[in-house]
Amino acid sequence: MKNPFRILVMIVLLIIANSHNLFAQIAFVSENIKQVYSNLPQSIKEQVLSAEKQIRKASYHKLNFKGEHVEIVVRYNNYNEIEHIGLFVFDENNGFSDMREVLDFTERLLLISALSGNENFISEEYIKDSIVVNLNGTKVKLRDKQAIIQHLGTNKTSEFNIRRNSEAFMLSWKLAYNKVFTIKIPNNYSVITGQTKDELEKNLLRKIKSSKTISIDKTLPVKSQLSLINGSIYKLLGQIYSTTPELTSTKYYQVTSEIVPVFEKAHYKESISNLFLNLINSSLRLKMVHKMYGGTDEKYVLKINNLYSNFANDFDICFGWQNDNRENLKASIFFSHKTYNYNHLLVINTSVNTVFKKDGEIDGIFMTFIPREKLIGPDSK
Repeated sequence: MKNPFRILVMIVLLIIANSHNLFAQIAFVSENIKQVYSNLPQSIKEQVLSAEKQIRKASYHKLNFKGEHVEIVVRYNNYNEIEHIGLFVFDENNGFSDMREVLDFTERLLLISALSGNENFISEEYIKDSIVVNLNGTKVKLRDKQAIIQHLGTNKTSEFNIRRNSEAFMLSWKLAYNKVFTIKIPNNYSVITGQTKDELEKNLLRKIKSSKTISIDKTLPVKSQLSLINGSIYKLLGQIYSTTPELTSTKYYQVTSEIVPVFEKAHYKESISNLFLNLINSSLRLKMVHKMYGGTDEKYVLKINNLYSNFANDFDICFGWQNDNRENLKASIFFSHKTYNYNHLLVINTSVNTVFKKDGEIDGIFMTFIPREKLIGPDSK
């Protein structure tokens, strides 16, 4: 008869090996998501692994929480990495798609709370990050925590709203018996995504390097929107970046029998501004020095339009001259996220001849995920 102790040891070793194998076969967008996954019940991990082979968008799994089944969502990115794990609360048609990261954070927080045996709704780590969770304006008790998670995990029709300003997001649900559950989340992109600055930068760099889609702004104004500069050159006034009037999104057009964006040597300042405001379809390339976290530099070359395809929809873009001498042109381009409180900054150095040369290369220094200064006036939604 075999030794029972030896059999037990073998079973334990097989379980450990299987657990390690689950990690080996699944990639994660960040250590934070990997940690959430590690806390899932073993049965769900096995389901995720099985689904991962077949599904490249999202999979859904049942979790028994205090006698009630709630649903967990696991979503993948374009690199077949798990980018999100959370309590499934928000469907895709919730009307807040521009705040997807905030919704993901909320689902992740609720799942972590459900998996935790702690009496408190959120951990000390979340409290240190200035996350505030309340029920009718007061701290959530243990019995209420269970009811809230069960309700949100099974009921997608609760009245829900998000208000935001430059400093924070306030999420609220109207629950039964006139109770209002709220979560306040600071407008800190690293906190919201659960990614370190290093992870944010590396993920953005990978996305930029694989950019293929060229997205040019082809929207043309009508003449009544334009202000005459001189001759046939007009401008479409844009917004000013914060309190810096030198940085604007003003665009320039030539008006003859038709209206076209300016791009000619005779008006090089207006032309280069248009180029970096994504109005010109160009073969020009940026010779980039991407300043990364920890003082390292990543060097690469890509078309200007390919870079902009990553920022055309979610960012306000402003251009400003530091030096507009024909032979020594230097300018700053700010990419200011429309929802989250950060900027990217591109500083270019070039000359007029380079800009109007076929297949020219413009030197650029790129700095990313720069916290934006606080803006005045809340922007509710």
